Amino acid sequence: MIAIQRLGLIGVLLLCACDQQRSDTPAIVRGQAMAHADHLVEYRRLDWGPIITTWEPAPVPGLRGVWWQIDYRPGETVRSVLVDAESGWARLPPDAVPLRRQASGLTPVSGHWIIVLEDPQVEDGSGPARVEALNAQLAGDIEALVSLRRLPDGRVQAVYGWRDGTGIQRDARIAERIQRRLGQPVRWRDLSQ
Repeated sequence: MIAIQRLGLIGVLLLCACDQQRSDTPAIVRGQAMAHADHLVEYRRLDWGPIITTWEPAPVPGLRGVWWQIDYRPGETVRSVLVDAESGWARLPPDAVPLRRQASGLTPVSGHWIIVLEDPQVEDGSGPARVEALNAQLAGDIEALVSLRRLPDGRVQAVYGWRDGTGIQRDARIAERIQRRLGQPVRWRDLSQ
């Protein structure tokens, strides 16, 4: 009888240990969420083009759990896929669910261009403050992607579009918005040359 109780206790402990191990496994990561979203878009034969934005997992009103939000732009309208952060299950959002959006709806896409915002200057330590001021001027209209570019001669210049080791795709709407916000002409620079 004691042996049966011990076996039962061992079984319960093993079940608890397995359940604990299952709940400690990490949630899916950004790349997996993007892949699940792309699979859903392909399965439904939706011609939405490439992913433009991936939002970190967050609660979605009316749905249980936390969800990655993956955005596409199949034209002028942004379309989204929600991916459960635990299971990876992808779904289209219900119609009434409010989704996260960029302030302007204009999101730069990765490419090999940057926008030069100023002529090269000798580095005097004011670069980070200039970048912060330029990003503040652009806030609410387009994504804040102003940074300093160091030239081979040691001078620096403020540029828009350098992100994660790459530039952005050339989009006239972005340059127009920057010119309108800053009140000065800007020029494109091809990083592939």
